[in-house]
Amino acid sequence: VAKTADKGALALGWPLHVSLKRAFDLLEPIFVDHVAPETGQRHLADDDKLDKILSGLPTDVARRLKEHWEKHPPSPAAKWEGLKKVAADLASSSREASAKRHKSSR
Repeated sequence: VAKTADKGALALGWPLHVSLKRAFDLLEPIFVDHVAPETGQRHLADDDKLDKILSGLPTDVARRLKEHWEKHPPSPAAKWEGLKKVAADLASSSREASAKRHKSSR
């Protein structure tokens, strides 16, 4: 997933490179159990920390997520699942846009 161009550039291809995928698979359960929840480092339980995470998303996507979560407060683990879905959707949209640009440049 990538930050928008107006916020700086962090772009990861999708699907992830095999070494990144392996690292993600190893680290994700640790993140969910020890970093995200109320009993851990609270990265998805504390509003200030969550805002920093959401700032890496396009502004409209972050705003919609935050509004939804304010109306229907989820657990930190559910927020993580929501973020992963948004990331997959953004990656898919990015791939589709890239494919369209590639076709039109031929």
